[in-house]
Amino acid sequence: MLILIRREFQIYLNNILVISLCGFLCVIFMLFAINHETFNQYRNAFPVAFALTCAAMLFGLMLSINMVCKDYEIIKRELRMGVSVSNIIISKTLVIIILCAIISAILVLPFERDAFRISGLNIWFLYTAVFLTMVTSSEIGLLMSVFFRKKPQRATNSIPIIMLFQILFSGFIFEQADVESFRKFTVSSYSIRTIGSALRFDSERFFADVHRGEFENTVSHAIANFKWLILFFILAMLICILFLWLIDNRGWD
Repeated sequence: MLILIRREFQIYLNNILVISLCGFLCVIFMLFAINHETFNQYRNAFPVAFALTCAAMLFGLMLSINMVCKDYEIIKRELRMGVSVSNIIISKTLVIIILCAIISAILVLPFERDAFRISGLNIWFLYTAVFLTMVTSSEIGLLMSVFFRKKPQRATNSIPIIMLFQILFSGFIFEQADVESFRKFTVSSYSIRTIGSALRFDSERFFADVHRGEFENTVSHAIANFKWLILFFILAMLICILFLWLIDNRGWD
């Protein structure tokens, strides 16, 4: 397992430098975009939560979307040598978790600076929300990479489709009743709720039309949403393992 993890880090050294640079560029943009009025009104604050959710999901997908595609021939050799499918997927997942932990810290940096403007902000609450969003999206990206194992371009092209689905059916852009059935299956819905809660969208300083039940700043509300993100993460990982096992054992290659 340690050998697999070390190999993954070596493969991703160049990618993480590029993605970290993109993360710092996002931080610089947020530092300019967030001003002293941002967290005084819901209409100014919500786009920040929405942008943070999209950034976490996009970085997560970028980290993992080619994890299997680019070294599928190596994976096939390892499987023939007796390396288990679960070890391969778990090693990639552990690398994903470490990288997401680093990049999530970068994305949350501007909010540490602005914490004094957000009454009651718990920076670790916000970090956990961003981290779980990114890690769950990364595992979904890994699943797409397994599915498009021989077609890296198709895997990359799936990112806009995934993002579009997550944005349209988050429940915060379009609030029609028919969207609600899809909302339960989107990472973005639970992510925006937790990030909004961390940014204290339930505060009295926001407009009366804010759905305060969606952004309740309590431990129970956070755990309820975190559980769904963790469930999506575990489910995506198990499907990755099952699908790669079927490829290896059923000759689906």
